[in-house]
Amino acid sequence: MKLYSKSLSFFLITISFSMYTSQRQFSVVATIPEAIIALRKIIMSTPDDDAVALQNYEKTQSNTVVQCAKILSDNAYAQILNTLEEIDARVTYWRYQKNHPWRYFVTKNPVKWVTGASQDIEVNNNIEQLESHQGELYVLLGQLAEYGNLYDHKHKTLFRDNSMQAYAWVDGLLDILVRIKTSVKDLNAMPAFIARVTVLKAKLERVRFFKNQILSEMKETQMPAHFERNWTKYGTAMLMLGLGYSRMGQIGAVVSDSFDWTKDFVTGAKQNVEEIFFPGKIGRGGLIVQQSNIDETRSSMINFLDLMELNKIINAQEKAAIMQDEARGSSAAFQSFVNEKIMPSYWNFAKYGLRAWGIFIQLLGLHGGGNIEKEIVGLRNIALLAPVAVVGGAIGGVGYLGYKKATGKDYAPIRRALVDINSLFVDATRPLDDEQYGKMLYLVFDLKKRAAVDVPLTDRGDFLNDLNRIESKEFNVAAKRAIVDDMFRKYSFLKLV
Repeated sequence: MKLYSKSLSFFLITISFSMYTSQRQFSVVATIPEAIIALRKIIMSTPDDDAVALQNYEKTQSNTVVQCAKILSDNAYAQILNTLEEIDARVTYWRYQKNHPWRYFVTKNPVKWVTGASQDIEVNNNIEQLESHQGELYVLLGQLAEYGNLYDHKHKTLFRDNSMQAYAWVDGLLDILVRIKTSVKDLNAMPAFIARVTVLKAKLERVRFFKNQILSEMKETQMPAHFERNWTKYGTAMLMLGLGYSRMGQIGAVVSDSFDWTKDFVTGAKQNVEEIFFPGKIGRGGLIVQQSNIDETRSSMINFLDLMELNKIINAQEKAAIMQDEARGSSAAFQSFVNEKIMPSYWNFAKYGLRAWGIFIQLLGLHGGGNIEKEIVGLRNIALLAPVAVVGGAIGGVGYLGYKKATGKDYAPIRRALVDINSLFVDATRPLDDEQYGKMLYLVFDLKKRAAVDVPLTDRGDFLNDLNRIESKEFNVAAKRAIVDDMFRKYSFLKLV
C-alpha cells in the first residue's frame, strides 16, 4: 500500500513538473516590453563554453524567440500602414500644388521666392521622392504579410517541433526589416544564436520609431504647417482689421443705416402683402394702394434724399427735381439718381445700395399703375410679389440642398476606393507581386477605416467581412475580383444614383 502511494505521488509530481515546464517553454509574449524582457533573460541565461548545452538551450528557446519576432513583425506592419497614410496625404498635397502653381506661389513661404530650386522642380522632386518611398513600403508591407501568413499556418506545428525552421523564419524577418536602424556592434564576435537574439531585441526597441525614421529621410516633402500655408489669409485679415479699426465710425454708421433700412423694408413688405391678399378697402381711383402707403414711401424717400444731400452725393436742385418727379406719380428720376450716383461707387453701393433699391421698388409698386384699370393693377401687384417669390424660392432651394448635404452621405470615396482595389485584379491569371499585394493591403486598410464610419450600419458588418475576404491569402486574384464585383451588385450605397 505504501509502495503504491509513493508511486502515485511520484507520478503526480512528474506530471505537474512536465506541465509547468511546458507552460514555461510555451509562455505567451504579447507586448513589446514583455518581448524585450524575455529576450534579455534569454541572453543573460545563455550557457557559456558548452556547445552541447548551448545547442539544447537554443532549441528550448525557439518558441519564445519566434513569438518575440512576431511582435516585431506586427508592430512594423502597423508602423508601415501609418507611414503610408502620411505619404498618401503628402502626395495629395503636392499634386494639388502642381495643378495650382499660382496658388502655391502666393501661399508658400516667402523665403522660397528667392532661395532654393524653382517651384516646378521642387514640386516634381517631392512627388517623385514620395512615390518612390511609397512603392518601397508597398513591397515591404507585402513581404511582412507573407511572413505573417507563414507564422499563422506553421507556428503551432512546424515551428514548435523544428527549431531550425523557426529560426530560419526569424532570420528572414530580420533581413526584410533591415531598414529599422539599430546601434548593435561586434555581432561577428558573438555566437550566431546570441547575435540573432541581440539584433531582434534592438529592433524591438526601435520599431516604435520606424515611421519617424522613414519620414526623416524625406523632410523636404513635409507639408507646411497650417499658419505657414495660410499666412496670406491671416495677413489680409490683420490688414482688414487694422483698416476696420481706423474706420470704426464709418462702419458703425453703415451697420446702423442697414439695420434701419432692413426694419423699414420688412415693415413695408408686410404691408404690401396685407394689401394684396387682405385689401380691406379700395383706395384712390379704384386702386387697392392706400394713401397711407404712398405717404410712408414718400417719407422714406425724402429722408433718404436728405441724407444724400447731407453727404454731398446730390445737391439741392437734384433733390428737388427728384421730389417733383415723384409728386407727378413717376419713379424715373429716382431710378436715374440710383444708377448715376449710387451704383458706380463701390463705397456708396455698399453703404446705401440696398436702401436705395428698396425705396425704388416701393415707388415702382406705388406709381407703376397710376391710372390703370383694376384688373391691370391686380396683375401689377402680383408682379410686385414676383421678386419676393423668386428670392424666397432661391432661399428655400439653397436651404433644401444644404439640408440634403448635411443629412445625406456621399459614398463616392468608398466607390472610388473599391475601384482602386479592383484595378489591381485586372489580370486574374497572375498572382499579385509583393508591391501589388502590399498596395492592396494598404487600400483595404484605408477603406476599412472609412467603412467603420460611413457605411450604413445595416450593411457595415457584411461589408467589412467582404474586405477581410479580399485581404485574405485564401482567395486568388480571380476570386478577389469576383468578390469586388459582387459587392457592387449587393450594396445599394455603391450604386450610382
